[in-house]
Amino acid sequence: MEFKKKDNESKYFLLAKRLFCELLGTFMLTYVGSWAIIFSDTDDLGDESVGFAHGIVLIIFTWLLFPTSGAHFNPAITLGMIVVRKIEWSMGMFYIMIQFIGAIVGSMCIQSQLTIEIFEAISDKSLMGIPRPDSSHYDVSGFWTELFGTFFLMYTYAAFVIDTSKAKSIEVFPVAYGMMYFICYITVGDVSGGGFNPARALGPAIIIGKIGNTQFMQFFGPLCGAVLGALIYKFIFVDEDDEDEDDDGYAEEVKEYGVQIKEQPQMVELQ
Repeated sequence: MEFKKKDNESKYFLLAKRLFCELLGTFMLTYVGSWAIIFSDTDDLGDESVGFAHGIVLIIFTWLLFPTSGAHFNPAITLGMIVVRKIEWSMGMFYIMIQFIGAIVGSMCIQSQLTIEIFEAISDKSLMGIPRPDSSHYDVSGFWTELFGTFFLMYTYAAFVIDTSKAKSIEVFPVAYGMMYFICYITVGDVSGGGFNPARALGPAIIIGKIGNTQFMQFFGPLCGAVLGALIYKFIFVDEDDEDEDDDGYAEEVKEYGVQIKEQPQMVELQ
């Protein structure tokens, strides 16, 4: 699909739709995920419930919004896509900015809804749904855990989105993506807090004013993991000769879903 310069209104409307999808997806991931952690603290729910809440949001909103924006909902995923040149860096910066805004707005909504009783009950625990590691683990361990967890998230994303040379059912992608988060959270979530997403981790921390070593670990770990996952998948598992070929229609299907955005001097080409 191509938009000439004279079609600026349509081009900017499409950009607004993409950014709104990223805003909505990151908002819901932060909002639902933070409430899950809060209720886990107040009602003694297990890690499985928190991981399931995050995973089901990813499944639903990836299924709903992937055709429009690519359903990143995560600055780390966006950075990985920038590094392997599946999205222009300028568009990626817009994505990352709107993802942080979505996480902050979601945290603001939670803050406005917390009662005094709930706030007092979680004052020494989740602090408004901030992903938090177990106190017995060190920040270095948390950093590596965030890196590994986000590496597998990015790997899952890349297997369906970066690699268009193999025929896969795109309908399976949201389930695989959400379940990968669920698996990572219930296995190693205690070590790092299970953020695997800089916006999700920093949104509540910014609103409540609690930014420390944990937040730095949850910021840089996912970024490093996503870059590593994207590069490894692209250069080891993707055949460059087949990367742009349309096998069984899958490549064309991914292009229609708006995963790639390329800017040219005379036009904007959306594949």
